Formats: sequence, structure tokens, C-alpha cells
Amino acid sequence: MLSDVLDGPLTNNTSYEHQICLPIGEEFIFSTQDSWGDGWNGGTFAITSCPNAIEGGVSQASGMPAGSGEDYPFTLTSCDDIVPGCIDENALNYDSAATHDDGLCEYYVPSMLEPASGSVIALSEIDSLNPLTFTWEPLYPSSLVGGRILLYLLLNR
Repeated sequence: MLSDVLDGPLTNNTSYEHQICLPIGEEFIFSTQDSWGDGWNGGTFAITSCPNAIEGGVSQASGMPAGSGEDYPFTLTSCDDIVPGCIDENALNYDSAATHDDGLCEYYVPSMLEPASGSVIALSEIDSLNPLTFTWEPLYPSSLVGGRILLYLLLNR
């Protein structure tokens, strides 16, 4: 057990940080334990590498263990194989060559009060015969949401 070797018994609400060398490309299991069996009560862990490739490092494994503990398998990634960039296909600056998210994805955020036509909305002209209609799709594409969402607009005159 790594904690017994480096720290002895661990205590609540305490941060621990250790730098160890592990062989690249090998598979490891980070095994968590909780002697009370009630999880880590909001406690988390993170195993990172390559701090110079991406701010904060590359996440190899992380979690918030539940119950008596859990196992988290991971394979150590070589820093040479890290290509930082935006890996979200729905972002404006998506980079298909990126292998790891650098946290810099950019998204189009439309204004709810500016229709796609660009015309000015005259609220006094909106009624049941001339309804104001917004399409949800440009705001949140179905590929992001994965279902239907109803949008209601209530106007009081």
C-alpha cells in the first residue's frame, strides 16, 4: 500500500501529494479503501502526469470513491503522445488532431432576444396571430442535449 509507505494512516480533510515514477504504457490499478464503508464523504483523488503539456496536467485517473472503496484502472500516457486542444466536436475551435482537452473550447452563445433573422422584436405586435418563435436547435443542438426540450415564453401586457 502506497499510503502506508509514504504517509502511514491517512486522516480526513487532508491533502496528500506524491511524485512517483511509473513506466509509460503500463496498466495500473489505483485501489481506494474506506474502513467505515461509507465512501470518502466528498473526498476525491486525482492522478495526473505531464504538467507542462496541459495546465494542471493530464488526468490519468480520478474519482470520488463510494462504499468500502473502488478500483480505478488506468494506462499511463506518454507526454510525447499528448496533443492538447479542444476535443468537443460541438465547439467552434474543435481540433480533430487533439488527444486531450486543454480546457479552451469556445462555443457560440446566441442571444435569446435576437432572432436568427436579426430583426428587431416589437413586443407590442406579438399576439396569438403573430407569435414570437424561437428555435431551440441553434441554442442547444440535439447532439448535446439528446432529447426534446420545450421552451415557454410568457409575456404579460
